[in-house]
Amino acid sequence: MQVVELDGERLIQLRNPHGPHGVEWQGDWKDGDFKWTKKFKTALKYQEKDDGIFWMSLDDFVYEFANLYIARLFDPSKWTELTLQNGRWEGDTAAGLPCRANPKAQFSNNPQFIVTLTKPCTIFARLT
Repeated sequence: MQVVELDGERLIQLRNPHGPHGVEWQGDWKDGDFKWTKKFKTALKYQEKDDGIFWMSLDDFVYEFANLYIARLFDPSKWTELTLQNGRWEGDTAAGLPCRANPKAQFSNNPQFIVTLTKPCTIFARLT
């Protein structure tokens, strides 16, 4: 959610994607840790509550996690979700991009989707 550097401390704020009451970090900078001085609490707008949001040092983050998955949470009252089309990258539709290992790839064989926007907006595409 945020990455900050304050008084030589490099911290990252994360949210457990499982939501409120999700598991939170239990190392340095956990909720209630002695490192949360008044200065840090004020500067980072820190709130100690069981909400799945937590801070940890960037060094601990790099040590603890081998993979990073980023999710964006949307307010359903402000966003519309459309399922445009299903496709599969298999057989002739799995051409990929031309490269040394696949020099004859035909990009035009890959699944393609056209989205037409009628006004300026923000769009998020999810490929799964």
